[in-house]
Amino acid sequence: MNNREQACCIDRRKIVHQVMLAMLSGILNYAAGPGVGWSFLAPVAFLPLLSLVINTKSFRRAFLLGALSATTAFGLALWSLPAAAVAHSGIGIGEGWIVLAAVLLLESIPLGVGSAVAVLLGSKSKSWLRSLLTLIGLVAAERFIPTPTRYSQAAILVDTPFLPLVGYFGRSMGSAIVFTSNLLILEITLRHTRWGLITAGLIALPFAFPVGPLTSFYATAPTRTNSLRALVIDTNAPPSEKRHHPKSVLRNHVDLTRTAFRSTSGQVDVVVWGESVLSQPRSEKEQVRLVRKAFEAAPVLFGAVLLVEGSDLTANSVLVTKDCSPNCRYDKQKLVPLTEAHLPWPLGAIIHNRQKWSATAHGRGPDVVKLGETLAGVLICYEGMFESEVDRVTRAGAQVIINLVSDDWLRDPVIRRYHEALARLAAVEHRQIMLRISNRGRTIVQDENGWLLFASRENPEDPVWSDVLVPLRPRGIPSNQMGILH
Repeated sequence: MNNREQACCIDRRKIVHQVMLAMLSGILNYAAGPGVGWSFLAPVAFLPLLSLVINTKSFRRAFLLGALSATTAFGLALWSLPAAAVAHSGIGIGEGWIVLAAVLLLESIPLGVGSAVAVLLGSKSKSWLRSLLTLIGLVAAERFIPTPTRYSQAAILVDTPFLPLVGYFGRSMGSAIVFTSNLLILEITLRHTRWGLITAGLIALPFAFPVGPLTSFYATAPTRTNSLRALVIDTNAPPSEKRHHPKSVLRNHVDLTRTAFRSTSGQVDVVVWGESVLSQPRSEKEQVRLVRKAFEAAPVLFGAVLLVEGSDLTANSVLVTKDCSPNCRYDKQKLVPLTEAHLPWPLGAIIHNRQKWSATAHGRGPDVVKLGETLAGVLICYEGMFESEVDRVTRAGAQVIINLVSDDWLRDPVIRRYHEALARLAAVEHRQIMLRISNRGRTIVQDENGWLLFASRENPEDPVWSDVLVPLRPRGIPSNQMGILH
């Protein structure tokens, strides 16, 4: 083997080594994220990728390695997306994989750009300055490049003691905590391996700290005097039963509501049913008449599918009060691409929504629903992931977010956990309290710091009801916009 062939062989081995390290970083990132929940891996998840970034001078190679790492992480999390898209939009399985490939491509851009910017900023710097500039590049790329899932590395901090910091300084602070811990361990390890391992262990401790005791203590704090008592009802009916036996689903909800209502002696402020309880398209008057006839003892907030102007449909929520008159109707503003709205160009030109309707009608109701003296911001399913939607209802005076969710179309529990984590992150970012009701998922109550005050069993299949006490945000507090990292 001559020198040229030997150099070519060494270069191939180097490329394979770098690809493996980038994919390892993606696997660790996935394991640390909400899907698996091993948050103690967060301080070391990006070590393989960062070790490559700080040792390369090629912007293109840094971008490709960062993009590969992100693609690996999101590929593991979203692998079941094509099957869900096929089941709920009528597209073919091949088109489903094209959609997944497009999502992975878009999701990989922030980490790829961040890695390239890190090389651009820190290639001529040394040691700690290089790490600082790398941190700035990674956080800035995530902050200013929106992605379809709105995922942020700050989601790793859900259920860790660091989550309240997101409420005060924004999700970029959460991402900065994750990247800073990795860079700190890397810099120490490059100087002394043993001290690097010790540092990694010490930093991993708070990431793995169980926040359950803190949550339990905070939930019983005497300052929680202003609250909303909600009776949450969920029969956990599968999608097929909702489509083919809507009357049976409604009857089961009513029977369970009456049983639960008697158990609470009727001392509840509102009864909440999940999203798409009334899955058959009906007019608003018909919806109200059905619920009024079925249950009159307390106000009922429910999600349904509304027939608009005879042709279009939209997901909506309706509040029916004790006097059997509609108090408020809210229509979904953020529509899910492919299942509720057409895909953006260029995918929309080759992949079409094959549903029998076009759910393009947007909200016409007010931003908040009045539950007695309480102002509630109702967000439907997908909307809860968007910090802009939480900001909108909070600015309108919402004292609590009620997120009606149907997770039955997300077949993989991993995607359901990501969905929940992103909704929790959006609520914490605006220091907003949230009641989240998920069909075939779990019901949670989260305070403004991100602590779970109540959580039902995950992925239930049997009918369940929950009597929950939801603390309320004081009126007159604006949406939190503290700090330059928001």
